[in-house]
Amino acid sequence: TTPQDGGAGPGKAPLVFLNRPRIIEETLLKVQVADLAAARSALLALGGQYERQEFGRQQLDGKTVEIWRFVLPAEKADEFISAAGRLGKVTGRQDQTTDRTADFARALERYHSLLAQAAGGGGSNSSLEAEISFLEQQLLNWDREAGQHVVVVLLEGK
Repeated sequence: TTPQDGGAGPGKAPLVFLNRPRIIEETLLKVQVADLAAARSALLALGGQYERQEFGRQQLDGKTVEIWRFVLPAEKADEFISAAGRLGKVTGRQDQTTDRTADFARALERYHSLLAQAAGGGGSNSSLEAEISFLEQQLLNWDREAGQHVVVVLLEGK
């Protein structure tokens, strides 16, 4: 169910993806905490084995927030979300299911079109290569996240 290794870079074969539904479960959890540093450490300990991305420290509505994005198996999501909520006071939660199947198909069609265009052009076009690379990364992300649960945690300092 994973794409073949490769990529459309110089000398690489294009990625091949299986035609399957790509449903992504997402939760946004806002948690107000007394100690941002301690909450961050605890959150990272909770999600240590899962893929994560940090969006850094930001100011939101006059408060300092840290934003973290985790991708975890769907069967672990409820436990993780509950534990993350216990780090402080939950001030907001949004759950959504996104069907990326049609978006994926359109992006894949565009990806193949650009690959054909690049192959027929003969020369190096940096904007074309950049768009191919961007689409390739987006397709890989959607493919990897399908069937998983994406949890974005906003740790909000008091």
